[in-house]
Amino acid sequence: MKIIWFSEIKWSYLRTRKQHILSNFDNADEILFIEPLSFNLKNKFNISIEKNIKYVTVPQVQNSDIIFINYLINFLPFKWFLKKISKFLINKILNRSNFLPDIIITSNVFWIDYLIEMKNKLNLNIIYDCNDNPLAFPNSRNKNIYFNKTLDYADKIIVPFKSYINFIPKQYHSKIKIISNGVDSNLISSSNQEENSIIDEFVSNNFLFTDIRRKTSSNIVMYIGSIDTRLDFNLLEKVVCDLQEIKFVFIGDIKRQVTKIFKKVKTHDNVYHINSINYNEIGKYLNYAKVCIIPFEKNNLSKFILPNKIFEYSILEKPFVLTNFNPELKYLSSELLIADTYFEFSKLILEQIENPKDTQKLKTFASNFEWKEISSQYRSIILDNLEK
Repeated sequence: MKIIWFSEIKWSYLRTRKQHILSNFDNADEILFIEPLSFNLKNKFNISIEKNIKYVTVPQVQNSDIIFINYLINFLPFKWFLKKISKFLINKILNRSNFLPDIIITSNVFWIDYLIEMKNKLNLNIIYDCNDNPLAFPNSRNKNIYFNKTLDYADKIIVPFKSYINFIPKQYHSKIKIISNGVDSNLISSSNQEENSIIDEFVSNNFLFTDIRRKTSSNIVMYIGSIDTRLDFNLLEKVVCDLQEIKFVFIGDIKRQVTKIFKKVKTHDNVYHINSINYNEIGKYLNYAKVCIIPFEKNNLSKFILPNKIFEYSILEKPFVLTNFNPELKYLSSELLIADTYFEFSKLILEQIENPKDTQKLKTFASNFEWKEISSQYRSIILDNLEK
């Protein structure tokens, strides 16, 4: 089976839903992953290969958090020219690699005009992997048009959780299939002993953890993930002030839009930051945490999402507290500790430090969401669409 996937993020940026799903597909499958141009991350204009997955950078019309660039890519003559260049590059890649796809998958609505041409020319089905709400991203011009057109031309729409249906118009609900996010318990636990010793040595020598161990308190609260506009920085300010005897460690890249506001949070003596780490290092760092957090603000970006962190913290038996950014998450598991206010958030952290809940139940819950099984379900959906 040959699959072409048009992505909104880079293959090598973070290990997210699409990387987990595709990495667990059958080794006989051939996958071509089209990633967008980035002004911050390394671009791969020549095809790179990871096992049975080829990935390459192709520029296309997408939003940017840089105002001038966002204006430029939406300037009509430039936009027209960029579309022509993108189309030429994709066709060149397909011809050179002799890659004739069996199906199109997209998680990037800004590709839809080209995908419609491809669908009609090659008589292919389109699967839309709707893992975020594209209408919630700032600076995206004409996002409603691209989103609705993608919904209209998609033969199947896959979402990670039932709450995602809330921003998809009812006329498309018959196309929807729910396939959850998940966790790779083997990879996240980092079972390779040699690799473990390297990570142990790094963590032990890391100035941040050395500094923490010099403090009187060994209680560490940890967040691992992108530090971006989803975070509730007002809540974090209050919580780190309330719990000054507790050390808060944030691990992840800081997005440009929130640099200033997160810098203010970091001025507190009990707040520490480490840049993004590899997926298989997560378990080693979480060994230092007493409690984990998912402090998302309820906004258009977060109110429907299902974070992988829920499964990652759970499989490693780490109690965690999350804000009530998506009210439907309470139906996912009764084990989730959800706070409605910053006061309740702080209270739950303290409770879990002093008297942690039965974390074996968290592990049992997360074990039902292994990426390997989820990937198998996803591949079955693709095969079903090939037969139609």
